[in-house]
Amino acid sequence: MLAVPGGLAMSRARDPRIDQAKDMTVQAVVQKLRMPNLVENSGWLSGPCFECGGTDRFNINVDDKGYFCRHQCGVGGSDMISLTQEYLKLSFPDALTALCGDRPSSVDPELQRKRQENQKRLADEAERNKNKYRDDAIKSARRIWRQSEYHPQHPMLLQYFEIRGIARALLPDLPKSLRFHPNLRYAEWIKDRNAWLTLHEGPAMVAAVVAPDGVGRAVHRTWLDLDQPMGKAKIEFEGKVFDAKKVIGSKKGGAVPLSFADGAKTLVMAEGIETTMTAMIARPFPDAVFWAGVDLGNMSGKMQRGKGLKYAGLPKLDDAEAFVPPEWVSRLVFVQDGDSDPRMTRAKCLSGLRRAQAKRPGIETLLVHPGGDFDLNDILTRQPEQLAAD
Repeated sequence: MLAVPGGLAMSRARDPRIDQAKDMTVQAVVQKLRMPNLVENSGWLSGPCFECGGTDRFNINVDDKGYFCRHQCGVGGSDMISLTQEYLKLSFPDALTALCGDRPSSVDPELQRKRQENQKRLADEAERNKNKYRDDAIKSARRIWRQSEYHPQHPMLLQYFEIRGIARALLPDLPKSLRFHPNLRYAEWIKDRNAWLTLHEGPAMVAAVVAPDGVGRAVHRTWLDLDQPMGKAKIEFEGKVFDAKKVIGSKKGGAVPLSFADGAKTLVMAEGIETTMTAMIARPFPDAVFWAGVDLGNMSGKMQRGKGLKYAGLPKLDDAEAFVPPEWVSRLVFVQDGDSDPRMTRAKCLSGLRRAQAKRPGIETLLVHPGGDFDLNDILTRQPEQLAAD
């Protein structure tokens, strides 16, 4: 505050670069900062963390611009200014300078108007591109689903689940949401080549991700190799190992329905298909159905961000695309995995459960954890001494 004659006070005008920086797209900031090896997929930019490394533990949400590292290295924030501060180790004013140049001595209204028009044009263009990408991805997902086949006793899928500790005697028929593709292509965008490359082709389990309106708009794919320890294909390219599981289409708000029951009131949900099916064969509730939530971000929806809120698990209730249980659900149970950052995993689970409480008043919610540094399916696949060590 500056003292002025007459006892009045005058605040310094707001730095116009703050609004300019907040209007910048995630992609524009990443390009300006020259952040390497980030790949965009389903509304997220993912890659190695600039503090603790890894391959895909650092994530930026393209829509709300929040970012975090799945490991406990401390990286995380809610906007592109704070990302610039963390990445370049700068103060707030210096981060604005890095993004927008020196602070102007005055603001030209005409330049400000043109900047706002340009930002709107870029935002509209980004939205059009996003919608086209989503529509193309949905078409690809439906094509893959049509190319896949369902058989209630498909031998390769049953053998895969046996490797994952789910015995055939406990799985009389495969869920109808699971199909088999004999030779599915695995493609990845390779930044150094500036192209999509086919890294693998082989058998895959294809799961339908069903939206709240009952329509399938995405598929979850798991490439299989039953000679591998956990039954999943090992996919490598130029020394880098890629995840054998991928989603294509529009998964937001959807789930993989693995069981149905007339008159069910309880919905049990975990991230992965194998973890959810582990809960399903245990049958903890007599009136339950079991759905896989695809991934933790889909189960949680967008969370409130800001100082002190990183692990608070508070949902952004204006997120219209977040998962909300159907109206028939009176009890929602989330199964928390233990093989990721436990604080962030718990926060995201709580966010999803609290959203359900807000959107479905009177619903009972429950968060369960298998204990230790493992997920529920590990109980079936690890040796007892491994579980005890964790």
